[in-house]
Amino acid sequence: QDLEFHGVMRFYFQDKAAGNFATKCIRVSSTATTQDVIETLAEKFRPDMRMLSSPKYSLYEVHVSGEERRLDVDEKPLVVQLNWNKDDREGRFVLKNENDTLPPKKAQSNGPEKQEKEGVIQNFKRTLSKKEKKEKKRREKEALRQASDKDDRLLHGDDIENSRLAAEVYKDMPETSFTRTISNPEVVMKRRRQQKLEKRMQEFRSSDGRPDSGGTLRIYADSLKPNIPYKTILLSTTDTADFAVIEALEKYGLEKENPKDYCIARVMLPPGAQHCDDKGAKETILDDDECPLQIFREWPSDKGILVFQLKRRPPDYVPKKSKKITDGKPLKGKDRVDGSGYGSCLPPEKLPYLVELSPGRRNHFAYYNYHAYEDGSDSRDKPKLYRLQLSVTEVGTEKFDDNSIQLFGPGIQPHHCDLTNMDGVVTVTPRSIDAETYVEGQRISETTMLQSGMKVQFGSSHVFKFVDPTQDHIIPKRPIDASLMVKGPRHKTGAVQETTFDLEGDVHSGTALPASKSTSRLDGDRTSSASSTAERGMVKPMIRIEQQQDYRRQESRAQDTHGPELILPASIEFRESSEDAFLSAIINYTNSSTVHFKLSPTYVLYMTCRYVLSSQYRPDITPTERTHKVIAIVNKMVNMMEGVIQEVDQVDQKQKNIAGALAFWMANASELLNFIKQDRDLSRITVDAQDVLAHLVQMAFKYLVHCLQSELNNYMPAFLDDPEENNLQRPKIDDVLHTLTGAMSLLRRCRVNAALTIQLFSQLFHFINMWLFNRLVTAPDSGLCSHYWGAIVRQQLGHIEAWAEKQGLELAADCHLSRIVQATTLLTMDKYSHADVPNINSTCFKLNSLQLQALLQNYHCAPDEPLIPTELIENVVTVAENTADELARSDGREVQLEEDPDLQLPFLLPEDGYSCDVVRNVPSGLQEFLDPLCQRGFCRLTPHPRSPGTWTIYFEGADYESHLSHENAELAQPLRKEPEIITVTLKKQNGMGLSIVAAK
Repeated sequence: QDLEFHGVMRFYFQDKAAGNFATKCIRVSSTATTQDVIETLAEKFRPDMRMLSSPKYSLYEVHVSGEERRLDVDEKPLVVQLNWNKDDREGRFVLKNENDTLPPKKAQSNGPEKQEKEGVIQNFKRTLSKKEKKEKKRREKEALRQASDKDDRLLHGDDIENSRLAAEVYKDMPETSFTRTISNPEVVMKRRRQQKLEKRMQEFRSSDGRPDSGGTLRIYADSLKPNIPYKTILLSTTDTADFAVIEALEKYGLEKENPKDYCIARVMLPPGAQHCDDKGAKETILDDDECPLQIFREWPSDKGILVFQLKRRPPDYVPKKSKKITDGKPLKGKDRVDGSGYGSCLPPEKLPYLVELSPGRRNHFAYYNYHAYEDGSDSRDKPKLYRLQLSVTEVGTEKFDDNSIQLFGPGIQPHHCDLTNMDGVVTVTPRSIDAETYVEGQRISETTMLQSGMKVQFGSSHVFKFVDPTQDHIIPKRPIDASLMVKGPRHKTGAVQETTFDLEGDVHSGTALPASKSTSRLDGDRTSSASSTAERGMVKPMIRIEQQQDYRRQESRAQDTHGPELILPASIEFRESSEDAFLSAIINYTNSSTVHFKLSPTYVLYMTCRYVLSSQYRPDITPTERTHKVIAIVNKMVNMMEGVIQEVDQVDQKQKNIAGALAFWMANASELLNFIKQDRDLSRITVDAQDVLAHLVQMAFKYLVHCLQSELNNYMPAFLDDPEENNLQRPKIDDVLHTLTGAMSLLRRCRVNAALTIQLFSQLFHFINMWLFNRLVTAPDSGLCSHYWGAIVRQQLGHIEAWAEKQGLELAADCHLSRIVQATTLLTMDKYSHADVPNINSTCFKLNSLQLQALLQNYHCAPDEPLIPTELIENVVTVAENTADELARSDGREVQLEEDPDLQLPFLLPEDGYSCDVVRNVPSGLQEFLDPLCQRGFCRLTPHPRSPGTWTIYFEGADYESHLSHENAELAQPLRKEPEIITVTLKKQNGMGLSIVAAK
């Protein structure tokens, strides 16, 4: 809405005549333009009275990084400042005189000339002492020398001025207690960065829910912003170059530019070269649909260094895919058509193709037919389709040409196999004995012909269905393909759909084959398998052949009228007499290390709750009795889970699997809590159980942190390993990295929420910070406070930071390792004269006065190193008392020498990013988890092929309200409440008024 609001903003004025900056705070409206603010500032700063002129003023925003941008006259400065949080950064507004070209003043004079130049203002300024004049003169000479050095580096004039202005305004005017009108900018920005990272991490989840399909990528912009080294952006392996351009432009402050005018160039440098070296560099502009992060990950190190440059798109640029070879050379891939025989003029939609069937997600009929019902899904959830051109199509990790199929995963070789489409016949040929290739479940080692409808598997995880549109007379096509794939062929209508599921409960979809030998054989196998299974007494869902045919006919009629059934992908039934034994088997007797789908307990328990809520469970009881039964069974689940977590923590810490069990139950407790909290029927009646579950998640988190910290503690001496001693008995930094990698692998295997993963590693980074920092400040006789040890510890910390960046945890590492990093920087920087004081305080701003004093007083000078002056220590400590100490007290923290062993951050339960957002249909491994229970007659799992495939259909706010079944509506009706009205009162605390207010 177009509402007007106000905020108090701080502005700076660059007075080149006086050689300094002035600052003022004014109250600004959200509707005030830059011109309005400039007019007010001109009166406030009174520069015209001093200069006796009518200069032209402009308002600039500058940032610590050196970026500077002039605001347009119709922009709204208050809105610009509020938008800084998009990039999680702070900045300052500086008023500049565009006509002012005076160089910085060379000397300070107290004569009449200065009095006349500065006018009335001089009457209020204190006369500088001799020492202060000398110091000011030295600073100005240093500024001139630095400016000259920058000119020598051939930077553009504007960029020199920009970086100089940013440096000057932040140096001359250090941070105050009122830079922006938010209570604690550092904490607020840290939280915003964490939320943004969590959201992006969720987007990186791969098909099975693991956050391993994304990371960071450095984007250089030497031609656009030569004074900025690079910017780091978050990308997934499926994010294309046009998306990376938008992200990079925003990072470089060019978000108003048209992304179509820019491109990402891939630059290959010889080994050992720098990114700015042009010698031997080979540049290739990426097409908009190429994926930079995927290219970077696949790049072999022996080919040289690969960097990415953001630059303007050349006007004559032609995408690679539109270029044609016309010089008589043989064409490759899809361009290579022999022009004779079969298919020489086939349209693309008539070409045979492979369509992806990912395990547990994409090989389901419901996924294809009811894609619109999958809330939260994006284009990356769609199955991939590869058309096979009239040539040889290479499959493997390497991209041979545009026609190649590039796959990654276990068992995939660089050149895995060849698919040949010649004369109407498609064959697959493995390229080596190690290239795992399966056709219809049978591994092949030689050329094999493919028939439409066959399943082809490459490696251990990539499953495809082969479809040949030219064989319509043999195998009718599913009508849903046309709606799913825009470029696909128009299929014949009226085909009979076949939806079945196998013994593992996985749903399979396909087309009803004609009554051929192969079909009869498959059906016969299925029948015999069903019979033998039933003889063994296993309680498993079975549909016999006669029932399947009736079901197909009913389904084909029902799909045109009723659409999908609004139920979960599967349901579970259990014997009431064995309820306790059933729940105990799921919770008390589950071995976390042998469970394939780590969230199996959560999904089984949620289906159990929904079963008790339905009329299938004891149809004779009243809604009130059903409600009490649901409450009782949820409380029983929670109490059992609490006992398991407490029992795990009491196990001997030396057992290897204790961390695995804690991560397993933390993940399941958080996922179950999300299911119960989001379910519109369960959330209202299980409030107490939700509180207990939230406590269990936090308790498992605390136990797991303690367990990992104990393991990490064994290897912490690696940071203090003297390279000159070469002691083979002491731990090495690789042991620390191995521990962190093991923790990350464990969390990914257990499918722990990304937000919990970030919080856990924040605790581990703080532990490293605390352990090292307290060693420095509490052991003055150890000799660690020296330039030598500072350099060693800083180098070891660099390994941790590099690891964190690869894992997407660089923000957490940067935040929680900051004190030890600043301490090592202090030990290795210049600290020998009064001129070093500002640099020390600006660099070590996280260290309080006690910590700075201990580090400087305990410092051991090398034989050829000058002593640290006592006056310098006193000045540094005094500045820290007025800045870092005051900030700590305002946050409610005590100023103390040692770092607190516990990270003083509240535990936050994630609000999103759970597995139910990405898991579709019956997860692979769930049936395997239930098999023993089914064999003992405890329960029965029934998949529902006509379900939309999503696990969130009963969630609050899902679009299934009007389709609730009768029993759920009957149960939900008496529990429905009016929304609670909360009154928020904002009280004014001081005379400055309300500026920026956030209400949650």
